Amino acid sequence: MEVNIGQNQVLLQIKSDDKYLRLVRTMVEEVSSLAGFAPHDIADIVLAVDEACANIIKHAYNGDSTKDIFIKLSLLSNGIEVVLKDYGRKVPPEKMKGRDLNEVRPGGLGIYFMKKIMDSVQYIIHDDADGTELIMIKHVKSGSNKAWKH
Repeated sequence: MEVNIGQNQVLLQIKSDDKYLRLVRTMVEEVSSLAGFAPHDIADIVLAVDEACANIIKHAYNGDSTKDIFIKLSLLSNGIEVVLKDYGRKVPPEKMKGRDLNEVRPGGLGIYFMKKIMDSVQYIIHDDADGTELIMIKHVKSGSNKAWKH
């Protein structure tokens, strides 16, 4: 595990093990707070990032806890950008979709939550050597961005 804090961003490198997700949630919560989000928005952002990491662990790495996940949290002038990068199994973005909400069963709602919570969700599938990136952006609602000024 590695943590680097720079100007306006935090970089995390964790192993694809659920035990590190608590650290990720804490860092997302702190950076979201610095960005000026309200507590309910912070909780939502944490949920979206947690779901994304869980999807990487389960689907990209098939539960292999020895692989790396790279997380970049960047403060924007009006919100936060979260970039997750992995080097696991590639799935075409058009095949990444949540299950039907009418189907009652656990799991399968991560992508739904990410798209519902975040203002922008974009997958970039690179060549094998460059991995897969998930870029999520959330903007602070007008007038509530008190903590962070560019």
